[in-house]
Amino acid sequence: MRNLKKFSIASLEVDDNLLQMVGEHMQRLQCINLEYCRNLTDSAVVRMMENIPCLIKIELQNTQIT
Repeated sequence: MRNLKKFSIASLEVDDNLLQMVGEHMQRLQCINLEYCRNLTDSAVVRMMENIPCLIKIELQNTQIT
């Protein structure tokens, strides 16, 4: 999974712990889809972004992320 470039967890009931794991283990990720994931926090998304330098696109429609 370390070489994965696109990842979608859209519409799943996940929490900040998953984003922490993504940030730690998917260093080559370029695109992640978080649409309809309503249990995520702004701070978890920011931490994930800080840990993945290649990340260029995050889908956040219909989330609680501001």
